[in-house]
Amino acid sequence: MKRELAWIHSPALDTVLLAFNWLPVVAFCAWVAARDQQPVCDLVGFDSCSPLLLVLFTVTNFVIRIHRHYTYGLVYADSVEFAKRRATYVWFPVLLFLAMLPFAFAGYFPHPWSHNLYVMLVVISVPGGVWNVFHIIMQKYGVLRAYAVRLGYGDARLECNMLLAWSLFLSAALIAKYGDVLIHEVAAWKRIDISFLAPLLPLTRYLFVPTLLPAAYYSWRWLGQERSNFSAASIPKLIYAASIALLLSTFAYSIVIGYIAFGFSHAIEYIAFVNIYGARRPTLAAWMKNRWIMNPVWIVGVVAFYLLLKRLPAHRSESIALVLGYTTYNSYVHFLYDGYIWKMRETSVRETVLRMNR
Repeated sequence: MKRELAWIHSPALDTVLLAFNWLPVVAFCAWVAARDQQPVCDLVGFDSCSPLLLVLFTVTNFVIRIHRHYTYGLVYADSVEFAKRRATYVWFPVLLFLAMLPFAFAGYFPHPWSHNLYVMLVVISVPGGVWNVFHIIMQKYGVLRAYAVRLGYGDARLECNMLLAWSLFLSAALIAKYGDVLIHEVAAWKRIDISFLAPLLPLTRYLFVPTLLPAAYYSWRWLGQERSNFSAASIPKLIYAASIALLLSTFAYSIVIGYIAFGFSHAIEYIAFVNIYGARRPTLAAWMKNRWIMNPVWIVGVVAFYLLLKRLPAHRSESIALVLGYTTYNSYVHFLYDGYIWKMRETSVRETVLRMNR
């Protein structure tokens, strides 16, 4: 296969917007730490981090929230996709919205209802937070599969298992390092006492080898696959795989910097991919194919909506519940819809991906 066909779009875009979009963020964090002559911003002493990094942390969270809304366009502005699962696309968001309403408005209920509803909202949001890590890894896997489609080789199960093993090893290492701090921070930020988990923390040190071995095993097998199929056309895929490994390694630098890089990379990669993919998707509405219309619609719309949410409540507790409620709602809709629309085994998706460099 010709080398140029191995790029999803082009060397510049693949490298800058897909593989290494997180590098400027990490470089900026390192520059701020060097300028201020302070330890790198981390979970311990987070409130004393440079104001610049706190702003970057906030911006990253907001970019993550913005990118999720692009999924709505890929569903409701695509007549063919919408027709595939019409009942789900109509009723799931409506029913979930109604179910989330009392929790989002927890701050408006009298005590103790307000506290109990807020605790339940946090409990509902926790699986979404955990699933978000899996979701991001699956997006990376999806892009890796897009390269595999172009190259005509690659064991899908092997590549999925490798990335899951990497993330499992990373999770075990982070829990062992930050577990006690996380318990304290959850109590401070979410007002939830999870100190009962503290006795389990010493056990996490025994997870190192059991999680490292699968990561090493699947990595070795994947390297063997790439070696036996290597050609110049494989270089873009290898670059992207290396970028995933390097991105995950930023958590060793700092869990805060790792989170910023991880979340920023996920959101920018998604937005870039949708821009390229959407322009070549024949069944998508014209406005979703035009980046000069699509991007302002979602960015301005989401910013305006969150500003409205912030202005509605009279008290901070009400504002927190509203924002957390909508963010949780939007996350679950985004997770479900993404699972439907990015199936590489579907002919229409594969054909669109293969047109993305034209």
